[in-house]
Amino acid sequence: MSSPPAGVAPAAPQAFSEDLRRRVAAYAAPYGGELRGGAAYLLKSALLLLAFLVAGALVLSGRFSGWATLGLAGLWGVASALVAFNVPHDALHGAASTRPGVNRALSWAFDLIGMHATTWWIKHNLAHHGYANQEGLDPDLDAGPLLRLAPGQRRYWFHRYQLLYAPLVYASLSLFMVFALDLRVLGPKAFAARYGVDVGWRQRLACALSKALYLGYALALPLWLLPFEPWRIVAGFVGVHAVIGLASAAVLLPAHLVEGTAFPTPEEARADPWRTQLAVTWDFAPESRLANFFLGGFNTNAFHHLFPRVCHLHYRPLTRILRETAAEHGVPYHALSLPAAVAAHARFLVAMGRPPEPA
Repeated sequence: MSSPPAGVAPAAPQAFSEDLRRRVAAYAAPYGGELRGGAAYLLKSALLLLAFLVAGALVLSGRFSGWATLGLAGLWGVASALVAFNVPHDALHGAASTRPGVNRALSWAFDLIGMHATTWWIKHNLAHHGYANQEGLDPDLDAGPLLRLAPGQRRYWFHRYQLLYAPLVYASLSLFMVFALDLRVLGPKAFAARYGVDVGWRQRLACALSKALYLGYALALPLWLLPFEPWRIVAGFVGVHAVIGLASAAVLLPAHLVEGTAFPTPEEARADPWRTQLAVTWDFAPESRLANFFLGGFNTNAFHHLFPRVCHLHYRPLTRILRETAAEHGVPYHALSLPAAVAAHARFLVAMGRPPEPA
């Protein structure tokens, strides 16, 4: 776990959390105490969904050359990633609206881009948020044997080179989420049960129907409508998901897996959950309006992990409040520029790939 700056005595955990809650409540007062999405968030969501639909319609129109269609497909992938960052993520946290029905409807945007809302809710909301960077409990640390992402994981000889091949793994991330993640989370091996969720046949049927609809419009329709060889269309489908995967990795991984991050035990996390969340979460470009707009607040994950039901449109000013409050209480807060965050993630991969030092 990280320690406070030299010369600053750590405050009692309750004092920090109470002071931060009070200041967040004061910020929320002009908004009627409510920091959900509102009209601005709904407008932003509508524009992003419209961009996604327009890009998809242009691809399926068949009116463009092969290279132009490939470029449009890449834009479709970028639009898909922006939708994922900004729309269903807030909705599944209940941060999009005070109306549960609106949150539920917007969460289906995950299904629109090939993922499944229930799967994400279990994996992200329950497992990742509940056990961030805790080995054996946070599924975001489990990349299988290909990558070593925590000090307690077994090291293989090829991990020495994981910085070199990690981009290929990251490029496959979106395809994994579309074709494999649901089987892992909703399948019979009781992943969901570890986090208190009983998955029944209705949830599995809803997931299967969601996948069928997605593959129908994203793969079957292009194969039917477009005047290109099938292998080119399949390659384009894979390429779009590579764009989504790389974009997702660039945004999600530097938030937790960087040089200097902590890997708390469950006992440490329970003893001081607020300090723990800040020890395992790193912001990047927290003052950037563009980063907040396009990344849906994933660049200010520290505040999000403490107040997940607040809409990301409020994260920039609230992150300033968090930073100031943390400094006053001697609680470490971490922020980097985006290039520095990517570099810190690269150094993390190198460190995790090294052989352990002899005792």
